[in-house]
Amino acid sequence: MADDTVPYLTIAELAGRLGVSDSTIRNWRRAYRDWIAERMGADGVRRYPLARFELVAMLRSRNLPPAEIRAALNEQRDDLPTETAEDRMLALLEQIAADVRRIADHLAPRDD
Repeated sequence: MADDTVPYLTIAELAGRLGVSDSTIRNWRRAYRDWIAERMGADGVRRYPLARFELVAMLRSRNLPPAEIRAALNEQRDDLPTETAEDRMLALLEQIAADVRRIADHLAPRDD
């Protein structure tokens, strides 16, 4: 199973931590999507590894071109924990459980 000590954050959380806009994080996500894993939270919100975006932010601050940033991300790919099929299945099951809870809450009788 992947290392749970690696923080995975939402786009808004990443933007806040790195002091950039949400749209900047979205642009980086699109530009480097092959080098940045994502996880689906139980709430259905995608999350991304903070360490990868910290690296992108640092390299961007040095005005490196995208090709060099991709190369740096690729070099560090082996250093980062990888998400296994078991991790993906667990995330999907957590999503299903959250969906079932929302449906059950919606269908529950209300005391008006």
